[in-house]
Amino acid sequence: MKKRVILSIIAGAVFCFSLGALFEQKRLGQHFQHQLRLFSSSSSTSDAIKDDDDGKTTLTLSASPFPSPPPPEHTSASSSSSSFPMKGRRSAKKIPTPPWKLDGEELRKTIEWIDALETKEKKIFSQNGEDGIVEAIFDRIGEGEKYYVEFGTENGNEVNTRVLREQKNWTGLLMDGGHSNPAINLHKEFITASGICGLFEKYKVPRPSIDLLSVDVDFLDFHVLKRILECGYEPRVLIVEHNSALGAYRSATVPSSLPESSRWDGSNFFGASILAFSKLAREYNLSLLYADKLGVNLFFVADKELGEIDIALASWVRQKFNPPGYGRGGHPPDRLARAYDVV
Repeated sequence: MKKRVILSIIAGAVFCFSLGALFEQKRLGQHFQHQLRLFSSSSSTSDAIKDDDDGKTTLTLSASPFPSPPPPEHTSASSSSSSFPMKGRRSAKKIPTPPWKLDGEELRKTIEWIDALETKEKKIFSQNGEDGIVEAIFDRIGEGEKYYVEFGTENGNEVNTRVLREQKNWTGLLMDGGHSNPAINLHKEFITASGICGLFEKYKVPRPSIDLLSVDVDFLDFHVLKRILECGYEPRVLIVEHNSALGAYRSATVPSSLPESSRWDGSNFFGASILAFSKLAREYNLSLLYADKLGVNLFFVADKELGEIDIALASWVRQKFNPPGYGRGGHPPDRLARAYDVV
């Protein structure tokens, strides 16, 4: 009797285990079938899934569900590994910049000339010392076609270009919102960003090159200048009034969303910062040359006028440079006097 009870217990355990195995097999089979259907719906191959009458699932593949490995590499350039881009991998793009045409002693003298501009401020007709800076710059780079554009001039008596017109035989265009004087080609025009290029065309401003462009509208200067540059005009020298109250580290301007009829209200809310103007100028190959002592005007020059050098970079490197402090002022001179490449 005891033996029969033990055998019955064992038989029951075996039956329960077998039943559980069958249920697990069925569950796994359904899961596998579901995954295959998902795979089939996303596969680009002509796969087929069939369910037999007995519940079995059959998968037929007309092509491999996995991407084929790349062909062996060849030595020809046309079979470069770039044909198989890796996720997240980007090809480096170098922005072309013109080679500097000044190096060594010439570069040193140019940077020292830039430093000395602070001694050149001189007022003849300009509001502050702009006349002296303008004279020094064109003495260095040449006068070109002797053509200027200046707006925000009031009656034209105290402007940045009068000395050029009266003493250097320059010609050009003057514009102001409240004054006109045909004798000096001063026209009464309201200056806006949307209309400035139309005014340049109206008065036949030469394009692209303008020897001197002077911008002073007291409020939306940044947006007006930006539009001029976008229209393809290329000043050799640029003078623009900035808002020095914004400091050296803010790249800020009054919003372009303001009405173009907006005017300066006498507060310190106007114009744009020195950094904002400098960043805009760099987009058009203009470098900051000088900022006057009163924090009013900035002077920029086209890179091509000073040997394509990056003035800011050259000045920064000079500031950080330290001569050899090892040995006796460095290693002994090269007895062969070998030449370096200029890069």
